Amino acid sequence: MKALILITILILLTACQPAIKPYYCEKDADCEIKDVHNCCGYYPRCVNVDFEPDIEAVKLECEEQGSFGICGYPEITHCECIDNQCKSMQDGQVV
Repeated sequence: MKALILITILILLTACQPAIKPYYCEKDADCEIKDVHNCCGYYPRCVNVDFEPDIEAVKLECEEQGSFGICGYPEITHCECIDNQCKSMQDGQVV
């Protein structure tokens, strides 16, 4: 019975956790370059370190919509947290 109560409490606590916002940050260290994918495939962006992009969902959405994008992507040299948003940077400019 105690185990059931403990499991129930853990489930409730997990359900109350806020969703990770992909671009939210408070400092530069909250951001990192990850492949978020687009309809061309690999697409790097600076996102929250705890955000896990759903690449399979992106692929499925592209297939369902018959979408494709302009292929290519900027070279990101580092990430910065600007106004609580992770920004992809290159040579001091947001890309």
